[in-house]
Amino acid sequence: MRVFGDEHEETLISLERLATAYNYQERWTEAQELGEQILEVNKRTPGEEDCWTLSATGILVRTYIGQERWTEAQELTERKVEGLKRIKGEEDPLTFFAMHLLSAIYYKQRRWTAAEALIVRVMEVMERVLGEEHPFTLHSMYCLALVWKRLDRHDAAVEVMSKLAERQKRTMGLGQAAHALTQGSREIME
Repeated sequence: MRVFGDEHEETLISLERLATAYNYQERWTEAQELGEQILEVNKRTPGEEDCWTLSATGILVRTYIGQERWTEAQELTERKVEGLKRIKGEEDPLTFFAMHLLSAIYYKQRRWTAAEALIVRVMEVMERVLGEEHPFTLHSMYCLALVWKRLDRHDAAVEVMSKLAERQKRTMGLGQAAHALTQGSREIME
């Protein structure tokens, strides 16, 4: 930090890598401290509506998720999604991946209706931008089926899982990579 300074881009990148490592090691306190420090510097330097700042929130969100602090993770992710929509648009991968994460947070909070609305939108965007058979699109279909199962929409969940199984078969075949998703699909349809 002495060579570049506390707010230099290279310093912040190094701190982000360290915070990410702390998250993987489940060293939540250290990860949170660094995440808050990085976010504070980024808010001042490039500003709150900067893509770099919004991206840096991901470290802190991962920390909150690891700590099961769903409200803090939700609030930070909602701000990130709104900022990314303004800066990059809804069809940018950074935006729809953040939206997907937010739907997962809603799911963990048992906010099924909010999760449903968001994952439906994410799936529509992913199908258009990435294609119907892209692995991320397939995963969003799986998430939608999980939400519908929670909302007691069993028939809709089975229908989407049938589509998922067909797309998965075309793209992944019947090998090992497809097996885990297939097993999850069976559980939903039961």
